[in-house]
Amino acid sequence: MSGLSAAGACMEHTECAPPRRKDLTNSLERKIKHLEKQRQELLDVNQQWDQQFRNMKELYERKVLELKTKLAATENTHTLVKEQKQSVTEGDRQLEKEKDSLRKELQALKKENKLLKENNALANRKKEHYACEIKRLNKVPEQVKQGESTRKPQQEVVNHHRARATVRFLLLLLRMLSPVYTEHLATAYKPYLVRTL
Repeated sequence: MSGLSAAGACMEHTECAPPRRKDLTNSLERKIKHLEKQRQELLDVNQQWDQQFRNMKELYERKVLELKTKLAATENTHTLVKEQKQSVTEGDRQLEKEKDSLRKELQALKKENKLLKENNALANRKKEHYACEIKRLNKVPEQVKQGESTRKPQQEVVNHHRARATVRFLLLLLRMLSPVYTEHLATAYKPYLVRTL
């Protein structure tokens, strides 16, 4: 009986084994199909990610190139602006130097003009003085002649000698003053003569 039960159990086992194996095979096949499906999905997702990555990379490369171009243009503009500012500041410095030079020249001309006016006024005063002196000296010979005709003969000789000495002295004085007067007039009116020429 025990042998029979063992044989029956063995038969049962062999009869039961194929359905389990079949189920196991089916289950494994389903798992394999499921894994293959998952693998295909992963490959598809991976492909999509790869395509998106390439698109994004291309997009960012374009943007980087645009930004580099803009940066280069901005740097060029900045350099041009800097050079323009530098040239403007150099121009301003040059203009300031010219202004200073002109200011100094103007001050020198004002001083020279003031000096010329003072010299001119002095020359005019001397001229007036010399004119009065010449008039006075021109009257002396006439006064001497008139004095000679009215005085007595003895006194006339003395007065005649005095008058001659006076005239000689005055002529000598005139000769001495004449170069000084000429020099003063020449220096006082020289700028005006040069400018009119």
